Amino acid sequence: MNLYRLQQEHYHKALDLLTLSCKKDFSQTSFNQFKSLFYNSLTNIETQTPLHALLISLSNSNAFDHLEGGFFSHQSFTESPSDLTKSLLINAHFIDLFTTASGIYFDAAFSAPTIKSLQWIINTLQSIDGYFFLEMESENNLSTYYFLSHQQIEEQLDNDAYIIFMSTYNLCANDFYNEQPIKLHKSFQQVADHTGYHLKHVPLVLETAHQQLITLRKQQVSPIINQAFNLKANAKIIYSLYSAAALFNRDDFAQAADKALTYITLRINNTSKMNSIDFTDYQWLIRTLIKRLAFQWSDDLYQWLLSLSKRFVQHDDLIDSLLSQRHSESIINDLNILYILSSQKIFSFTANSFYKNVIARLDNLDNFDDSGSNLLLTLSATNLDPKVIIIRGQNFQVIDWQQKIASGFKPFQFIFSIGNSSVGSDPKKFPIPSSIKAYKASLDDSLEQINSVEQLLSCCP
Repeated sequence: MNLYRLQQEHYHKALDLLTLSCKKDFSQTSFNQFKSLFYNSLTNIETQTPLHALLISLSNSNAFDHLEGGFFSHQSFTESPSDLTKSLLINAHFIDLFTTASGIYFDAAFSAPTIKSLQWIINTLQSIDGYFFLEMESENNLSTYYFLSHQQIEEQLDNDAYIIFMSTYNLCANDFYNEQPIKLHKSFQQVADHTGYHLKHVPLVLETAHQQLITLRKQQVSPIINQAFNLKANAKIIYSLYSAAALFNRDDFAQAADKALTYITLRINNTSKMNSIDFTDYQWLIRTLIKRLAFQWSDDLYQWLLSLSKRFVQHDDLIDSLLSQRHSESIINDLNILYILSSQKIFSFTANSFYKNVIARLDNLDNFDDSGSNLLLTLSATNLDPKVIIIRGQNFQVIDWQQKIASGFKPFQFIFSIGNSSVGSDPKKFPIPSSIKAYKASLDDSLEQINSVEQLLSCCP
């Protein structure tokens, strides 16, 4: 059964399950279903509207901390959070999704939570050594960190900030912010219409109100930070940082990611027993290293990536182990990209075996429980014709070409800019040129050589 037919047969059934699940509880399983449909929507305009609406609902909900940023561990469209833990892994999942949505919809409803959450993670969860802590734990009996009363808000804010803040979150004097985190209720235009303030005045004053209330919040007893290290969560958030750095032109995000990746590199290389690391965590690290090489090439990181990846694909029961994991959707794409870069057939062979196994299991599936939604997610996220562009030339030239072609967001497209000062990936396949060149590479080993940035832009619309 082919990919298109499978997607069509299972799509509407999964959409119904998704809608019911999201209205009740945005758990990990329903999040898998949501991501499945979201990936499908990248090439299916008809499905983008309901998914866009659900994302907007999450962005506006009190599952997101509108003051400081970060997502709480309990995500629901209709209920208030019952768990105010801010988990690094949960945040990494949502930030990855919101970053992709930002590139597609160009909507501040997605970019603002992404940027604010990453800033909060860097400021609060990044250690001096570089790695990110596991989580900020939920409220305790001594803390009222997330809860402010109406009296506190009124006393802290000046008149303009008070009026705009109360209007934005649909609060009134009889409401108490200490019952639950706030929800976003109005757009800037709606606040301007409601309060009579000029539209340009609203976001500036609202941000001032946020900063003043954050200052007040900081005077409360802060929730405890769990300083444990988790490789999977760190790899995932580093990936999100590089994605956001490229999309929003944020060097500070890239610097924070580099610092964390350096720590991980040293930690793994200094581990006496490599088997002490869960091999399934390697898939996250592989994906992150590919993203790092697309953001900025490094021969040393590329060689380390190849070493880790070979060890990864040679593991016994690889496919069964990965399909039992949640959020393993990127592995086929990652292995295909590794094959294009290295020409080593072990990666394409493993990717094909993995894909056929997913098809066989999904074809015999009659429900979408946890394992079923994971299969659908893997299939939905897999691109059978990945868009891989290799640019080679003088360092300043490849940077210029990369910036021009990456000016628009394109799902499933990877651009690797490799200066002549680097050996590169496969020197025989992508040699150092006398003048700048680009290659459009495919899984069938075909190469389309491109000699101008205008030609490159025209072949990658």
